[in-house]
Amino acid sequence: MTKVDLGAGVLSQNKIDRYVRYLGDGYNPDHYVGVDFRKRKGVDKVCDFEKEKLPFDDNSVDEIVTVHTLEHIHNLEHIMEECHRILKPQSLLKIWVPHCHSTSAYSEWSHVRFFGVSTLDLLDVKAWEKGASDYDFLFEKVLVKLQVSRNMYESKWYDRILENFLNKKQRRGENLLKGLPYKEWEVYYKLKKVEKIKSTSIS
Repeated sequence: MTKVDLGAGVLSQNKIDRYVRYLGDGYNPDHYVGVDFRKRKGVDKVCDFEKEKLPFDDNSVDEIVTVHTLEHIHNLEHIMEECHRILKPQSLLKIWVPHCHSTSAYSEWSHVRFFGVSTLDLLDVKAWEKGASDYDFLFEKVLVKLQVSRNMYESKWYDRILENFLNKKQRRGENLLKGLPYKEWEVYYKLKKVEKIKSTSIS
């Protein structure tokens, strides 16, 4: 089974602790192929995925995780298409990014884009079916969730109560985040690859 950690960064105890908060106690960095822009500890494949193809064959990867990486990416369309290309059909792409109403989204100089719950909607197969999207690399939106940033905090029981409340009506929840003096927030997208649909089939 091939799993990819896209934007792997430096393998350190701090990274392991963060990834356990995202992926659970069973997280083991040895189970993932680390991909990043430059060679460092924990990076197995070097790739400038802003513009280069990911170093994997078509339909060869079982899962991709990318933790607080895509907010650094100008060419989001390219990397989303590449993730679609290398994933096996029905395999998962798991994305965590800062929510646009969090200070961490715009306080770091290397962040170049912002995310809300609807940012990736145009890549959802339902949008294509409604004629609202003409992309030919599509995903099924399995889950989109507002949550306290696991990148910074260990989730507490009261965090989960607030998360559940905000996610009942996500657009309203996003509006509440504008004035909510509570930690930092992120968006978690769980997307499933849908087989490529030829754009010429759109009526």
